[in-house]
Amino acid sequence: MSDPLRKVLYASVPSSSAALANTVTEIDPLAGTVGASISVEVGPGALALSDNSQYLYVGVNSGAAVQRVDIAARAPGTPFQLGSDPTFGPLTVEDMAVLPGSPGSIAVSRQFFNYYNYDLVVYDDGVARPAVVGRFAPNDEIRFSATASRLYGIETKSSGASLSRMSVDASGVRAVDSTRGASPGGAARFDRGLLFGVGGGALDPETLSMRGAFPMGDRVFQVSMIPDTVSSRVYFLVNRGIWKLIAYDRNTFAPLGMADIPALAHDAYAFDLVRWGSNGVAFRTLDGRILLVTDNMIQ
Repeated sequence: MSDPLRKVLYASVPSSSAALANTVTEIDPLAGTVGASISVEVGPGALALSDNSQYLYVGVNSGAAVQRVDIAARAPGTPFQLGSDPTFGPLTVEDMAVLPGSPGSIAVSRQFFNYYNYDLVVYDDGVARPAVVGRFAPNDEIRFSATASRLYGIETKSSGASLSRMSVDASGVRAVDSTRGASPGGAARFDRGLLFGVGGGALDPETLSMRGAFPMGDRVFQVSMIPDTVSSRVYFLVNRGIWKLIAYDRNTFAPLGMADIPALAHDAYAFDLVRWGSNGVAFRTLDGRILLVTDNMIQ
């Protein structure tokens, strides 16, 4: 997770780690050093940052809960429980997103068995709003538009991927519609009116029209991606047998540059690509590393 205000990265360190277990730890990417750690509940996982960098939300895998951290005070709050189902057991975080302009409110896609989508709930300071999007809605990933009143759910665990559109108000969240096959291509990020997918598509989620596609090439085995609002570029971390970082023009979809990532083996897995600084990206690997990359094509 990248904090543009403090110019640091945050990593949740699991209970299995030999060092700094059960913490959220800062990383200074410019210096390449590990900074302060904040102790959190056992089993931290997914992270979500409010758009004013006030709060960092931590999914607590072992406790079926979410914990909010006041970053400036370095103070972890009391976790709020996500509940359980009498048949399926404890519910955990599948994905979560802080409401734009409302740092104390967060939408949580809840799952059971740590995989299957259950429902979608909006919480204010840990208190659930009454209206929820019901059980088994395929909201594997959730992304807000530029406003807190529109939320998108993206199905990523099925070959027939769908896009759900939802409205959010003071009473909670409600389903508007769901369109089968309307997908930017897997996991996606929202940027200036478009959903950019790891499959290379750029989808307008309001008109459900594809605006274009980035030329990904053949034999692509695994991808992570991040759009950069400031530079109007979209960066893809792509495994083509050799890992490469590719920069594309957001508007023309043309490739602008490419760099090999020799630190990644061909059979490695990489996730959660983020931007930092003037020319850097970072990502995590399946074996628990966080890699920092700088290159002149990153702007």
